[in-house]
Amino acid sequence: MPLERRPFTPPVFQVPDVEAAASWYRAAGFVVSDGEAGSVRISLGRGAIIFAASGGAPLDANLYVSVEDIAALHARLGGPADALHDTHFGMRELTVTDPNGLRLTFGQPIPDQREPAL
Repeated sequence: MPLERRPFTPPVFQVPDVEAAASWYRAAGFVVSDGEAGSVRISLGRGAIIFAASGGAPLDANLYVSVEDIAALHARLGGPADALHDTHFGMRELTVTDPNGLRLTFGQPIPDQREPAL
């Protein structure tokens, strides 16, 4: 049975600096598309976010984003070597804050590292 595509409505975040967001996400490897006046769409895989200009205070929010190659993302962002960490629930994660104050935690499943049974 083929997988059906479900409609997807990306969240819209009002941010003080849309251009800073576009530049930062583009450098991180996201696809950045112009939206309606004063907005951009940021995509990674099947997920997307829309940033719209607000002129207000920096954003106070958190997002969790699943990625396929967290090491490559970490290299593009140029963070400290110890920024990647493994969780007790089997994910390798990296948490960063974008120029508008949005905190993002990127996660990738850690490959099965169990020892083979005897």
